[in-house]
Amino acid sequence: SIDISKNICDNHKKKYLILLVSVTLSAFLLRFIYFEPKIPLTFDSLGYFFYALDTSVLGYLPPNYTPVNNGWPIFLSVFFSLSPSEDVFSYMQMQKLLSITLSSLTVIPIYFLCRTFFNRSLSIFGAALFAIEPRIIQNSILGVTEPLYILLGIISLVLFLNNKKMIYVSFAIVALTSIVRAEALLLLIPYSTMYFIKNGRNIRGIPKYIIAMMIVILILIPITTYTTEILGHDGLTSRFIGGASDFSKPSQYYEPENNSENNLLVPISNGVENFSKFLVWDLIPIFIFFVPIGSILIFKNLNYKTITIIFTCFTMAIPAFFAYSYPHLDTRYLY
Repeated sequence: SIDISKNICDNHKKKYLILLVSVTLSAFLLRFIYFEPKIPLTFDSLGYFFYALDTSVLGYLPPNYTPVNNGWPIFLSVFFSLSPSEDVFSYMQMQKLLSITLSSLTVIPIYFLCRTFFNRSLSIFGAALFAIEPRIIQNSILGVTEPLYILLGIISLVLFLNNKKMIYVSFAIVALTSIVRAEALLLLIPYSTMYFIKNGRNIRGIPKYIIAMMIVILILIPITTYTTEILGHDGLTSRFIGGASDFSKPSQYYEPENNSENNLLVPISNGVENFSKFLVWDLIPIFIFFVPIGSILIFKNLNYKTITIIFTCFTMAIPAFFAYSYPHLDTRYLY
């Protein structure tokens, strides 16, 4: 009977493994349908392309310029170096295909994130929602930073929630994610807070946290040193400090009301209005049905893991609020 039970369990796992692979492949096919190889890259994706191409040709990071978020083009440059070509469009196609692939592979860590809270069937369903979400599909074919950013961010969250032994890897991935987009550095706030809430009474947890933070610093030092030499700032902490400073002096972005040089009501009002508007817009058409129900359920079942999710969501919403307060009107800030 033990052997029969084991075989049933193995078959059950194989079935869901096949389903997960099928959802991942379906996600790729959905994105590939909208892939247009003849359309060149534009705007941000074009800037990342030139930096990645220069890096692959030089064999090292360009010494005279860099985008603030250079993790994605550095990642691209590795693949450009592995597949040399004289056709510029072939590199652009590669950039888009890599973006599509990374977005499709994100289905896998999303499944494991859902698995933290639900059974296998609902976790497959949650992963499928990401696979078919129209705005995520549209974003994945642009060749920009979000697919890699989301993939790394979710992997770090899954490791942080589910494996104590992988705490170092989780923090290391946060550092790598912040090179892709500086906003990811804010993940250290909920991770650190929840880590001490869970391990505060255990003295052994303090050295582990110190080691984890040292890993983060060691990963970031080379790239921040390089960025500082070129741009005059590190591209990480300087952005948060500069953003807070700009927010406290809105007169440089808005006409001051009532002759007040520092009227904070203007950016706050814009932030609230635009954040709410774009949040609802991003939820349409799929998530508008699930987020209200999920919000109620997650607050009804508060524990360490659900509080971590809530804390992380609120923390990562801060950069979007700042962006919408200026206002920079783009749905990408909420991804």
